[in-house]
Amino acid sequence: MGLILRSRVFWSGFALLALFFVAAWLIPNNQLVENLRILQIAAGMVVVTAYLPYAFDGIKAGRPDRVQQLSMGIALGFMSVICAGLWSLIWRLSGQPRWMVSSDVNSFFVWMSILAATLHITAPGAIDGIVPKRNWIMLGLAFGAGFLCASLILLFHPDFQAVAEWLRPIFAPDDA
Repeated sequence: MGLILRSRVFWSGFALLALFFVAAWLIPNNQLVENLRILQIAAGMVVVTAYLPYAFDGIKAGRPDRVQQLSMGIALGFMSVICAGLWSLIWRLSGQPRWMVSSDVNSFFVWMSILAATLHITAPGAIDGIVPKRNWIMLGLAFGAGFLCASLILLFHPDFQAVAEWLRPIFAPDDA
């Protein structure tokens, strides 16, 4: 615990977290979300720009090494963040048309992040020169759990309205 309390990373993260809560208290929710989306898109562009050359090296290599595959996952993951953030910003600034929420475009951005996670967890040599067996097991369990949840939702079509109403007083902005 002492090492954590002396960590610059810990205190920097704590300060940034506190800054968010101060901003959330001072800035109206719609303005805050819109501005954070713009910052999210900009930060994602910086990350993609930094990692894309290594990702392309991995694509050209045919069998990417650890750094190349992790770079591919990072670039793809942040491309999905950029796309989802931009889509959400357009949705918000265009009057929140319902069709945009149900569009396959949203599913594609989620798929991109799943592929990015798969690239991360299966990067060759990420841990001790191999992809650890437990990573393959965790990946299989995660996909299995996801498939089970999706199947149950498709089969039973549960109504989550009660859950949304339970969450409303905790998370809904004052102007909602």
